[in-house]
Amino acid sequence: MGLEAIASIPGVLSIVATLLSFAELFSICFIWVDGSVYWYIYIDHYGWHLLFAPCVFTVFVFSVFLLFSIIFGRDLVNTYGKQLTLICYGVCMALLFVAGCFIAWYASKASKAKNTTLKPRYIAASIFDWVNFLVYLALFVLTMLFQ
Repeated sequence: MGLEAIASIPGVLSIVATLLSFAELFSICFIWVDGSVYWYIYIDHYGWHLLFAPCVFTVFVFSVFLLFSIIFGRDLVNTYGKQLTLICYGVCMALLFVAGCFIAWYASKASKAKNTTLKPRYIAASIFDWVNFLVYLALFVLTMLFQ
């Protein structure tokens, strides 16, 4: 049950979504300077971090839920219905859109401020975010057309 479901297109996309969400969350919340690792909740001059970090965390939690539901053979559409599944994918896409816009803005802000510590992290997080947005868009379209 689990291996066949993971080998399907939604299964692979759920693995990719989980990995991208984790990588994005790690890149925006953890920072290491001179061998020390810090967990950032609030970054000076980057206050909107408090808005998009919970958005990314929410998408990560949903991605893990989606992955485990596929592994244990509980299809979301059959369990919760097509409409609720599409709403969940839409909410994740909206959260990723909001987070992606803020992260891209912060990447340009860090670039203008010559902040070499945050700039690469925000650029990487922006890439992870928009690729994850495309993954959820693909899941949305696949669910809409083939379920």
